[in-house]
Amino acid sequence: MEGKTGSGEYIDVTRFLDYWVASVSTDFVNLEYSRDKIPFTDDGVAAIGNILEKWNAIGVTVGGIASYPKPTVTLPTVASIPSGDKTARQLGKTAGYGPVAAFTLAGAINSLNVTANVSK
Repeated sequence: MEGKTGSGEYIDVTRFLDYWVASVSTDFVNLEYSRDKIPFTDDGVAAIGNILEKWNAIGVTVGGIASYPKPTVTLPTVASIPSGDKTARQLGKTAGYGPVAAFTLAGAINSLNVTANVSK
């Protein structure tokens, strides 16, 4: 089975992605509770981006995210967000207007072949 789940996905992928989502979600909730509100300003969006950057960096450190290509976080400017999203107070309600964390999973080595060149 090589460490796969019933759906055929490697268990380390499932565990890491669950860990990343739970960690980011927890920090989002902590951000909301540590302030009176998250302002719908570029600074408020940047605070959310900081959380995504933090967990991308931690993901690299723990071996879940590859360091190359470098993980990225892309944030919209508040001026570019549709007014309906602002009225609804929902960042990312309209596709393409929310924060985006992009990374490549590091994967794992499940088997190894080594060539040894021996001379006398």
